[in-house]
Amino acid sequence: MLPFVVACGDGAKRKRMDDRITLRKADKNPYGTFVAYEDLKFIFPYAQVRDNDESPADKSSFINDYNSYSQSIPQRALYVIITPSFYPDEREYDALLRFVGAGNHVFVSSFSWSSNFTDSLSLDIYQPHTLVAFSDSLQVSIKDVLTKDSVGFAYPGKSDDTYFTRYDSNYSSVVGHERTHPNVIRQAYQGGGSITIHSDPLAFSNFFLLHKKNAAYYDETFSYFPENIHTVVWDQYFRYKRNGNNFNSLQVIFANKGFRTAFWLALLLFALIYLFESKRKQRIIPVIKPHSNTSLDFVKTVGRLYHQYHDNKNLGTKMTAHLLEYIRQKYNVPTATLDHQFVSKLAFKSGYPEDKLQHMIYKAKMINDFSSVSDEELMEFHRQTEDFYKYQ
Repeated sequence: MLPFVVACGDGAKRKRMDDRITLRKADKNPYGTFVAYEDLKFIFPYAQVRDNDESPADKSSFINDYNSYSQSIPQRALYVIITPSFYPDEREYDALLRFVGAGNHVFVSSFSWSSNFTDSLSLDIYQPHTLVAFSDSLQVSIKDVLTKDSVGFAYPGKSDDTYFTRYDSNYSSVVGHERTHPNVIRQAYQGGGSITIHSDPLAFSNFFLLHKKNAAYYDETFSYFPENIHTVVWDQYFRYKRNGNNFNSLQVIFANKGFRTAFWLALLLFALIYLFESKRKQRIIPVIKPHSNTSLDFVKTVGRLYHQYHDNKNLGTKMTAHLLEYIRQKYNVPTATLDHQFVSKLAFKSGYPEDKLQHMIYKAKMINDFSSVSDEELMEFHRQTEDFYKYQ
Protein backbone atom coordinates (compact mmCIF):
# COMPACT_ATOMS: atom_id res chain seq x y z
CA MET A 1 0.00 0.00 0.00
CA LEU A 2 1.26 3.48 -0.86
CA PRO A 3 2.03 5.86 2.05
CA PHE A 4 -0.86 8.31 1.54
CA VAL A 5 -0.82 9.67 5.09
CA VAL A 6 1.81 11.26 7.27
CA ALA A 7 1.78 11.37 11.05
CA CYS A 8 1.41 14.67 12.91
CA GLY A 9 4.02 15.77 15.42
CA ASP A 10 4.40 15.02 19.15
CA GLY A 11 3.47 11.38 18.72
CA ALA A 12 -0.16 12.20 17.95
CA LYS A 13 -2.18 9.50 16.29
CA ARG A 14 -3.98 11.95 14.01
CA LYS A 15 -2.90 11.68 10.40
CA ARG A 16 -3.28 13.84 7.33
CA MET A 17 -2.80 13.20 3.63
CA ASP A 18 0.26 14.46 1.79
CA ASP A 19 -1.42 16.83 -0.70
CA ARG A 20 1.67 17.96 -2.65
CA ILE A 21 1.06 17.71 -6.41
CA THR A 22 4.35 16.36 -7.79
CA LEU A 23 3.38 14.14 -10.76
CA ARG A 24 6.81 12.50 -10.52
CA LYS A 25 7.17 8.85 -11.49
CA ALA A 26 9.13 7.95 -8.35
CA ASP A 27 6.67 9.59 -5.92
CA LYS A 28 4.31 7.30 -4.01
CA ASN A 29 2.45 10.18 -2.41
CA PRO A 30 -1.22 10.63 -3.49
CA TYR A 31 -0.44 13.05 -6.31
CA GLY A 32 2.66 11.36 -7.68
CA THR A 33 2.58 9.11 -10.77
CA PHE A 34 4.35 6.00 -9.48
CA VAL A 35 1.35 3.77 -10.28
CA ALA A 36 0.90 5.19 -13.79
CA TYR A 37 4.57 4.65 -14.61
CA GLU A 38 4.67 1.11 -13.25
CA ASP A 39 1.43 0.11 -15.03
CA LEU A 40 2.79 0.97 -18.48
CA LYS A 41 4.47 -2.43 -18.67
CA PHE A 42 1.06 -4.08 -18.15
CA ILE A 43 -0.79 -1.87 -20.64
CA PHE A 44 1.95 -2.42 -23.26
CA PRO A 45 3.39 -5.83 -22.27
CA TYR A 46 5.49 -6.20 -25.43
CA ALA A 47 6.96 -2.69 -25.43
CA GLN A 48 10.16 -1.39 -23.89
CA VAL A 49 9.55 1.37 -21.32
CA ARG A 50 12.28 3.98 -21.15
CA ASP A 51 12.79 7.48 -19.77
CA ASN A 52 13.79 10.60 -21.67
CA ASP A 53 15.35 13.67 -20.05
CA GLU A 54 16.53 15.39 -23.25
CA SER A 55 14.82 17.98 -25.39
CA PRO A 56 13.04 16.42 -28.39
CA ALA A 57 14.95 18.90 -30.56
CA ASP A 58 18.35 17.48 -29.56
CA LYS A 59 20.09 15.29 -32.13
CA SER A 60 20.86 12.72 -29.45
CA SER A 61 17.21 12.50 -28.47
CA PHE A 62 15.04 9.40 -28.97
CA ILE A 63 12.97 11.36 -31.54
CA ASN A 64 15.51 10.63 -34.26
CA ASP A 65 15.24 6.87 -33.66
CA TYR A 66 11.62 6.80 -34.82
CA ASN A 67 11.24 9.54 -37.46
CA SER A 68 11.91 7.62 -40.67
CA TYR A 69 9.60 5.71 -43.03
CA SER A 70 12.55 3.69 -44.36
CA GLN A 71 12.48 1.10 -41.60
CA SER A 72 11.85 -2.36 -43.00
CA ILE A 73 9.92 -3.30 -39.84
CA PRO A 74 8.00 -0.30 -38.46
CA GLN A 75 8.72 0.26 -34.79
CA ARG A 76 6.09 2.65 -33.47
CA ALA A 77 6.78 4.62 -30.31
CA LEU A 78 4.54 6.37 -27.77
CA TYR A 79 5.83 9.49 -26.02
CA VAL A 80 3.99 10.04 -22.68
CA ILE A 81 4.19 13.52 -21.14
CA ILE A 82 2.45 14.10 -17.78
CA THR A 83 3.49 17.48 -16.38
CA PRO A 84 2.05 20.50 -14.55
CA SER A 85 2.90 22.77 -17.52
CA PHE A 86 3.71 22.07 -21.16
CA TYR A 87 5.65 24.82 -22.95
CA PRO A 88 7.65 23.44 -25.89
CA ASP A 89 9.63 25.95 -27.90
CA GLU A 90 9.41 26.08 -31.70
CA ARG A 91 12.24 23.59 -32.27
CA GLU A 92 10.78 21.12 -29.79
CA TYR A 93 7.30 21.40 -31.30
CA ASP A 94 8.69 20.79 -34.80
CA ALA A 95 10.53 17.71 -33.53
CA LEU A 96 7.32 16.35 -32.01
CA LEU A 97 5.46 16.90 -35.30
CA ARG A 98 8.17 15.03 -37.22
CA PHE A 99 7.91 12.25 -34.66
CA VAL A 100 4.13 12.00 -35.12
CA GLY A 101 4.42 12.36 -38.89
CA ALA A 102 6.57 9.22 -38.96
CA GLY A 103 3.68 7.20 -37.53
CA ASN A 104 4.41 7.54 -33.81
CA HIS A 105 2.18 8.81 -31.03
CA VAL A 106 2.34 11.60 -28.45
CA PHE A 107 0.22 11.81 -25.31
CA VAL A 108 0.35 15.06 -23.28
CA SER A 109 -1.52 15.69 -20.02
CA SER A 110 -1.05 19.07 -18.35
CA PHE A 111 -2.78 21.86 -16.41
CA SER A 112 -1.13 24.66 -18.38
CA TRP A 113 -0.33 24.96 -22.09
CA SER A 114 1.71 27.30 -24.28
CA SER A 115 -0.28 29.36 -26.76
CA ASN A 116 1.94 28.39 -29.72
CA PHE A 117 1.16 24.72 -29.11
CA THR A 118 -2.62 25.15 -28.72
CA ASP A 119 -2.84 27.61 -31.65
CA SER A 120 -1.09 25.14 -33.96
CA LEU A 121 -3.75 22.55 -33.12
CA SER A 122 -6.60 25.08 -33.45
CA LEU A 123 -7.51 24.74 -29.79
CA ASP A 124 -8.85 27.13 -27.19
CA ILE A 125 -8.32 26.10 -23.59
CA TYR A 126 -10.07 27.52 -20.55
CA GLN A 127 -7.37 28.20 -17.98
CA PRO A 128 -8.95 30.24 -15.16
CA HIS A 129 -5.77 31.53 -13.51
CA THR A 130 -2.06 31.80 -14.06
CA LEU A 131 -1.70 29.64 -10.96
CA VAL A 132 -4.02 26.66 -11.17
CA ALA A 133 -6.70 26.79 -8.48
CA PHE A 134 -7.56 23.27 -7.34
CA SER A 135 -10.96 22.24 -6.05
CA ASP A 136 -12.21 18.96 -4.65
CA SER A 137 -13.67 15.94 -6.46
CA LEU A 138 -12.64 15.06 -10.01
CA GLN A 139 -15.23 13.51 -12.36
CA VAL A 140 -14.09 12.33 -15.79
CA SER A 141 -15.37 10.07 -18.52
CA ILE A 142 -13.77 8.37 -21.53
CA LYS A 143 -15.36 6.85 -24.63
CA ASP A 144 -14.85 3.16 -25.17
CA VAL A 145 -12.67 2.72 -28.25
CA LEU A 146 -15.03 0.12 -29.74
CA THR A 147 -18.57 0.95 -28.57
CA LYS A 148 -18.01 4.72 -28.23
CA ASP A 149 -20.04 4.62 -25.01
CA SER A 150 -18.80 6.95 -22.28
CA VAL A 151 -17.60 5.37 -19.05
CA GLY A 152 -17.46 7.62 -15.96
CA PHE A 153 -14.91 7.70 -13.15
CA ALA A 154 -14.52 9.88 -10.05
CA TYR A 155 -12.58 10.27 -6.82
CA PRO A 156 -12.78 12.60 -3.78
CA GLY A 157 -9.41 14.26 -4.34
CA LYS A 158 -8.24 17.43 -6.05
CA SER A 159 -9.23 18.62 -9.49
CA ASP A 160 -8.63 21.71 -11.62
CA ASP A 161 -10.84 23.75 -13.94
CA THR A 162 -8.88 23.43 -17.17
CA TYR A 163 -10.75 22.17 -20.25
CA PHE A 164 -11.03 22.71 -24.01
CA THR A 165 -13.54 25.25 -25.31
CA ARG A 166 -12.79 25.07 -29.07
CA TYR A 167 -11.30 22.51 -31.44
CA ASP A 168 -11.27 21.81 -35.17
CA SER A 169 -13.78 18.99 -35.68
CA ASN A 170 -12.31 18.33 -39.16
CA TYR A 171 -9.09 17.04 -37.65
CA SER A 172 -9.82 16.50 -33.97
CA SER A 173 -12.18 14.28 -32.03
CA VAL A 174 -13.29 14.49 -28.40
CA VAL A 175 -12.84 11.16 -26.63
CA GLY A 176 -13.17 12.27 -23.01
CA HIS A 177 -14.83 14.81 -20.74
CA GLU A 178 -14.43 16.36 -17.31
CA ARG A 179 -18.02 16.59 -16.14
CA THR A 180 -19.59 18.12 -19.30
CA HIS A 181 -16.47 19.80 -20.71
CA PRO A 182 -14.10 18.19 -23.25
CA ASN A 183 -10.83 17.25 -21.61
CA VAL A 184 -9.34 14.68 -24.03
CA ILE A 185 -8.76 15.70 -27.67
CA ARG A 186 -7.20 13.35 -30.23
CA GLN A 187 -5.76 14.31 -33.62
CA ALA A 188 -4.84 11.53 -36.07
CA TYR A 189 -2.31 12.00 -38.89
CA GLN A 190 -2.05 10.38 -42.32
CA GLY A 191 1.11 8.48 -41.45
CA GLY A 192 -0.73 6.62 -38.70
CA GLY A 193 0.56 8.77 -35.85
CA SER A 194 -1.52 10.81 -33.43
CA ILE A 195 -1.39 13.55 -30.78
CA THR A 196 -3.65 13.16 -27.76
CA ILE A 197 -3.92 16.05 -25.32
CA HIS A 198 -5.48 15.74 -21.88
CA SER A 199 -6.23 18.55 -19.42
CA ASP A 200 -6.52 16.60 -16.14
CA PRO A 201 -3.16 15.02 -15.18
CA LEU A 202 -4.51 14.31 -11.70
CA ALA A 203 -6.53 11.51 -13.35
CA PHE A 204 -3.18 9.68 -13.61
CA SER A 205 -2.16 10.34 -10.00
CA ASN A 206 -1.72 7.49 -7.52
CA PHE A 207 -4.77 8.62 -5.54
CA PHE A 208 -7.08 8.57 -8.57
CA LEU A 209 -5.91 5.29 -10.08
CA LEU A 210 -6.03 3.41 -6.77
CA HIS A 211 -9.49 4.70 -5.88
CA LYS A 212 -12.07 1.96 -6.38
CA LYS A 213 -11.89 0.76 -10.04
CA ASN A 214 -10.37 3.90 -11.52
CA ALA A 215 -7.43 1.96 -12.99
CA ALA A 216 -9.80 1.17 -15.85
CA TYR A 217 -9.70 4.85 -16.83
CA TYR A 218 -5.99 4.53 -17.51
CA ASP A 219 -6.57 1.40 -19.61
CA GLU A 220 -9.42 2.97 -21.59
CA THR A 221 -7.47 6.18 -22.29
CA PHE A 222 -4.43 4.33 -23.61
CA SER A 223 -6.51 1.81 -25.56
CA TYR A 224 -6.64 4.44 -28.34
CA PHE A 225 -3.01 3.64 -29.15
CA PRO A 226 -2.22 0.61 -31.35
CA GLU A 227 -0.94 -2.70 -30.03
CA ASN A 228 2.24 -2.59 -32.13
CA ILE A 229 3.85 0.01 -29.88
CA HIS A 230 7.49 -1.03 -29.69
CA THR A 231 8.73 1.59 -27.21
CA VAL A 232 6.95 3.70 -24.59
CA VAL A 233 8.94 6.79 -23.63
CA TRP A 234 8.15 8.44 -20.30
CA ASP A 235 9.02 12.13 -20.39
CA GLN A 236 11.29 13.65 -17.78
CA TYR A 237 12.35 16.68 -19.81
CA PHE A 238 9.12 18.70 -19.89
CA ARG A 239 8.37 17.67 -16.29
CA TYR A 240 11.33 19.71 -15.09
CA LYS A 241 11.48 22.39 -17.81
CA ARG A 242 10.46 25.89 -16.75
CA ASN A 243 7.34 27.08 -18.53
CA GLY A 244 7.32 29.74 -21.20
CA ASN A 245 6.27 32.51 -18.82
CA ASN A 246 9.35 32.09 -16.64
CA PHE A 247 12.50 32.53 -18.70
CA ASN A 248 16.01 31.96 -17.47
CA SER A 249 17.41 35.40 -16.67
CA LEU A 250 21.04 34.27 -16.84
CA GLN A 251 20.55 33.00 -20.39
CA VAL A 252 19.26 36.42 -21.43
CA ILE A 253 22.20 38.18 -19.74
CA PHE A 254 24.90 35.97 -21.26
CA ALA A 255 23.36 36.21 -24.71
CA ASN A 256 24.16 39.95 -24.80
CA LYS A 257 27.80 41.07 -24.71
CA GLY A 258 27.08 44.32 -22.84
CA PHE A 259 24.93 42.59 -20.23
CA ARG A 260 27.50 39.85 -19.86
CA THR A 261 30.31 42.37 -19.16
CA ALA A 262 28.16 44.31 -16.69
CA PHE A 263 27.24 41.09 -14.88
CA TRP A 264 30.86 40.06 -14.33
CA LEU A 265 31.85 43.60 -13.25
CA ALA A 266 29.03 43.69 -10.72
CA LEU A 267 30.02 40.27 -9.41
CA LEU A 268 33.64 41.42 -9.07
CA LEU A 269 32.54 44.59 -7.27
CA PHE A 270 30.53 42.62 -4.71
CA ALA A 271 33.49 40.29 -4.16
CA LEU A 272 35.85 43.25 -3.47
CA ILE A 273 33.37 44.83 -1.07
CA TYR A 274 33.03 41.56 0.79
CA LEU A 275 36.79 41.11 1.10
CA PHE A 276 37.44 44.64 2.42
CA GLU A 277 34.48 44.64 4.79
CA SER A 278 35.38 41.24 6.23
CA LYS A 279 38.92 42.51 7.11
CA ARG A 280 37.68 45.73 8.73
CA LYS A 281 35.20 44.14 11.07
CA GLN A 282 36.28 42.14 14.12
CA ARG A 283 35.25 38.56 14.16
CA ILE A 284 32.47 37.66 16.54
CA ILE A 285 33.83 36.40 19.86
CA PRO A 286 32.28 33.01 20.48
CA VAL A 287 30.27 32.55 23.67
CA ILE A 288 31.87 29.95 25.92
CA LYS A 289 29.20 27.97 27.64
CA PRO A 290 29.77 27.05 31.31
CA HIS A 291 30.58 23.46 32.12
CA SER A 292 27.47 21.42 32.60
CA ASN A 293 26.88 18.79 35.23
CA THR A 294 27.61 15.79 33.03
CA SER A 295 26.69 13.35 35.77
CA LEU A 296 23.26 14.91 36.14
CA ASP A 297 22.82 15.03 32.36
CA PHE A 298 23.63 11.34 32.18
CA VAL A 299 21.04 10.53 34.83
CA LYS A 300 18.41 12.55 32.95
CA THR A 301 19.21 10.71 29.74
CA VAL A 302 18.95 7.32 31.42
CA GLY A 303 15.76 8.49 33.10
CA ARG A 304 14.15 9.37 29.78
CA LEU A 305 15.13 5.94 28.44
CA TYR A 306 13.46 4.09 31.30
CA HIS A 307 10.44 6.38 31.18
CA GLN A 308 9.88 5.45 27.52
CA TYR A 309 9.60 1.79 28.54
CA HIS A 310 7.39 2.74 31.52
CA ASP A 311 9.60 0.89 34.03
CA ASN A 312 8.77 3.18 36.95
CA LYS A 313 10.12 0.90 39.71
CA ASN A 314 13.53 0.47 38.06
CA LEU A 315 13.75 4.16 37.24
CA GLY A 316 12.78 5.21 40.78
CA THR A 317 15.40 2.85 42.28
CA LYS A 318 18.13 4.36 40.11
CA MET A 319 17.03 7.89 40.99
CA THR A 320 17.24 6.99 44.68
CA ALA A 321 20.71 5.46 44.28
CA HIS A 322 21.96 8.56 42.50
CA LEU A 323 20.48 10.84 45.20
CA LEU A 324 22.17 8.94 48.03
CA GLU A 325 25.50 8.84 46.17
CA TYR A 326 25.23 12.61 45.63
CA ILE A 327 24.63 13.16 49.39
CA ARG A 328 27.60 10.98 50.37
CA GLN A 329 29.98 12.68 47.92
CA LYS A 330 28.94 16.29 48.50
CA TYR A 331 28.08 16.39 52.22
CA ASN A 332 29.99 13.36 53.56
CA VAL A 333 26.87 12.09 55.32
CA PRO A 334 26.44 8.31 55.68
CA THR A 335 23.28 6.97 54.07
CA ALA A 336 23.09 3.53 55.64
CA THR A 337 20.24 4.59 57.95
CA LEU A 338 17.69 7.04 56.60
CA ASP A 339 16.16 8.14 59.93
CA HIS A 340 15.31 11.47 61.53
CA GLN A 341 18.89 11.97 62.71
CA PHE A 342 20.10 11.56 59.10
CA VAL A 343 17.59 14.15 57.86
CA SER A 344 18.59 16.66 60.58
CA LYS A 345 22.30 16.26 59.85
CA LEU A 346 21.74 16.66 56.10
CA ALA A 347 19.58 19.75 56.64
CA PHE A 348 22.31 21.31 58.78
CA LYS A 349 25.05 20.68 56.23
CA SER A 350 23.08 21.57 53.10
CA GLY A 351 20.92 24.41 54.40
CA TYR A 352 17.92 22.84 52.69
CA PRO A 353 14.60 22.99 54.66
CA GLU A 354 14.28 20.00 56.97
CA ASP A 355 10.58 19.44 56.25
CA LYS A 356 11.25 19.18 52.48
CA LEU A 357 14.11 16.78 53.12
CA GLN A 358 11.85 14.66 55.31
CA HIS A 359 9.29 14.31 52.51
CA MET A 360 11.97 13.54 49.91
CA ILE A 361 13.66 10.82 52.02
CA TYR A 362 10.27 9.31 52.88
CA LYS A 363 9.43 9.12 49.17
CA ALA A 364 12.84 7.49 48.41
CA LYS A 365 12.27 4.81 51.07
CA MET A 366 8.75 4.17 49.79
CA ILE A 367 9.99 3.68 46.22
CA ASN A 368 12.59 1.16 47.34
CA ASP A 369 10.12 -0.75 49.57
CA PHE A 370 7.08 -0.90 47.29
CA SER A 371 6.85 -3.41 44.41
CA SER A 372 5.38 -0.89 41.95
CA VAL A 373 5.51 2.87 41.53
CA SER A 374 2.80 4.97 39.88
CA ASP A 375 3.47 7.76 37.40
CA GLU A 376 2.29 10.38 39.92
CA GLU A 377 4.60 9.12 42.67
CA LEU A 378 7.56 9.01 40.32
CA MET A 379 6.90 12.54 39.04
CA GLU A 380 6.57 13.85 42.62
CA PHE A 381 9.91 12.27 43.60
CA HIS A 382 11.51 13.72 40.46
CA ARG A 383 10.30 17.23 41.38
CA GLN A 384 11.62 16.84 44.94
CA THR A 385 15.09 15.73 43.83
CA GLU A 386 15.32 18.39 41.12
CA ASP A 387 14.50 21.09 43.69
CA PHE A 388 17.14 19.70 46.03
CA TYR A 389 19.83 19.64 43.31
CA LYS A 390 19.03 23.18 42.15
CA TYR A 391 19.14 24.52 45.71
CA GLN A 392 22.89 23.96 45.90
